[in-house]
Amino acid sequence: MVTAHLDPLKSAMGKSQVISANGGAARITRMQRDTETELLKQCAQVMSRVERHKHAWIFAKKVDAKKLNIPDYYDIIKEPMDFKTIKTNLKTLYKSPLEFARHMRLVFQNCCEYNRPETDAYKMGEVVLKAFEEHWEKAGIEERLRTWQQERSAPPPKKVPSVSSVRAPPLPTPMAAAPVASETTEADDEKRRKKEEKRARKAAMRAELERIQRVKSEAEAAEAKLQEA
Repeated sequence: MVTAHLDPLKSAMGKSQVISANGGAARITRMQRDTETELLKQCAQVMSRVERHKHAWIFAKKVDAKKLNIPDYYDIIKEPMDFKTIKTNLKTLYKSPLEFARHMRLVFQNCCEYNRPETDAYKMGEVVLKAFEEHWEKAGIEERLRTWQQERSAPPPKKVPSVSSVRAPPLPTPMAAAPVASETTEADDEKRRKKEEKRARKAAMRAELERIQRVKSEAEAAEAKLQEA
């Protein structure tokens, strides 16, 4: 039967679709891993620049509370952090540059939280934090990460239909042309207008003559009364 031949074909098509989908996901995962690896390498470069600061040495290793005679340090600082731990995490733990930036800021946050503002340690923490922020911004790591994430989450471009598949809209039905007045009709209208104007002028002249005659009659009557008096 025909069905017997179609079943293997459907099965093969289904497998090819699964392979295609898995291949696309694998490419995205590989691109993500490569991007994050490259950005983490840039984080290591930022780390190296910050370490060269003249005041960075106090943050190089874990705080030795016993040696520094500060037994309450780990009672106050609940999440200690130092440059040596961060460098190790860059190789083994961090998956995103934002984790690196958070731990770098945590170093200086702990410093300012434990030490009083008038102490040298507090002031050195502020200075090295400023240096880190300048190197971080100059590297542009966070901006590149944001751009890559936006590109990854952007929807695929819409398929543009081919010219042959686009049906042209129907041509509009031509409208009936308005009738054009003939020369005879225009001539008749002109004659009619002139007659109306002439009739209006005659009526105005007649009204004016009647007014003059009325004024004259009134003047003669007034003069007669004066003579009688």
